[in-house]
Amino acid sequence: MEGTKKLNILLITNRDSDNCGDQVIEACDIALLSVIMRQIGFSETDFKISSRALAIVSNEFVAAQNEKLLEGAREAIKSADCVIFGGAPVFNYKYQSFYFKTSTIINLAKQYAKPIIFSAIGIDGYDDNSNKCQMIKDALRAGTVKQITTRDGITFLRKYTNEIDIPIHLVADPAVFAVSVYSDVVN
Repeated sequence: MEGTKKLNILLITNRDSDNCGDQVIEACDIALLSVIMRQIGFSETDFKISSRALAIVSNEFVAAQNEKLLEGAREAIKSADCVIFGGAPVFNYKYQSFYFKTSTIINLAKQYAKPIIFSAIGIDGYDDNSNKCQMIKDALRAGTVKQITTRDGITFLRKYTNEIDIPIHLVADPAVFAVSVYSDVVN
């Protein structure tokens, strides 16, 4: 890949959560992505993983829906080659505003024709009668989502993707690789 542009992967996690498990998931996602990239022929200098919290879409934007508050998210997505949601419970709609942030990111990615992968995400549930839940389902129809895997909600995921042609799979939580990722720290 000499002489070509460095591939920029935008990883979106829940790293700003007060649950330390989310920081472990982020570290495992970064490590796994790095291994995958090397295995498919990219050297460390050929790609960059830019990890950002789901708060890339701020709570202020969720409340005010002022487009100026999306400038940082817009720039991060525009400069990325792909967007990967890593391990976060980004389909949550019952108790958190993740559904709105997720939908916003999908719609921004569509504007810039950036492919999205949801990797080992957590899913809160599914409700045909919930406008919040249906907002996620509608966003998935944007055509930019290329694959979704879940660590705990394949039945719900099937309902989200019913009538949408997106490959889905059940996978392990990325944190199962924590021993490998943190082995240098504990040894």
